[in-house]
Amino acid sequence: MAAHLLGGAGLLVRDVARARREPAAATAAVSRAALTGAALAATAYAGALGRRAGSDAPAGAGPAAPEPALAVMSREVVPSGGGESG
Repeated sequence: MAAHLLGGAGLLVRDVARARREPAAATAAVSRAALTGAALAATAYAGALGRRAGSDAPAGAGPAAPEPALAVMSREVVPSGGGESG
């Protein structure tokens, strides 16, 4: 993520002059920055949820078994045989 942020900052610095000349370029830059910020926030939130979920599990516990209804639905979506045709 850090490399992505540094690269994006470098592109932003490089395109400052273009953004001043072309309003559409400025709009695109702001949109990209907002979308990147939202993605970073979602990633941080997912990480926090994962840490919290992991801390609730007893030490040495494996993954929980899926609910039976979920197992049935997943078999209906992905039939045995890998779903390849022909």
